[in-house]
Amino acid sequence: MEEKKKNNAATLEQVKKEYQKPCMTQEQVEQMKQRIEEAKAEKQKKAANSYMGRKIAAAAAVVVAAFIVLPNTSENVAHAMNQIPVLGGLVEAVTFRDYKYDNGKHTADIETPKLSVKKSKTDQEDSKTQQNLKRDYEGSKCRNSKNLPIRS
Repeated sequence: MEEKKKNNAATLEQVKKEYQKPCMTQEQVEQMKQRIEEAKAEKQKKAANSYMGRKIAAAAAVVVAAFIVLPNTSENVAHAMNQIPVLGGLVEAVTFRDYKYDNGKHTADIETPKLSVKKSKTDQEDSKTQQNLKRDYEGSKCRNSKNLPIRS
């Protein structure tokens, strides 16, 4: 029995050593450590990009909010922003004006139009060109009223 216990203890020690023995080679361990470091660096890079994206989005939101709020809070600011060549049309588009007045005797409820389209010189020229083409087309119909073949 004693001998059996010694054999069992020796077997147990041998199994324990095999269990605790590393299964990976040193090269595999180094590769694993390198991949862990790469993953950490990638995670930090993604976090930095996300932070920068949030900063850009916040700045854009502030600019849009200021662009909408400023012309609607002060008529002078709206007029000044309207004088800027590129922004003038946009300021007209985002300026909302509603006037309400009631003093018991008199009442006023005035809403200004939200958007208006102004014809530019090119629109007027296009309109004239279309009218000329239409007139020429109508004129050619009259000249060919005898159903003569049209030469090309």
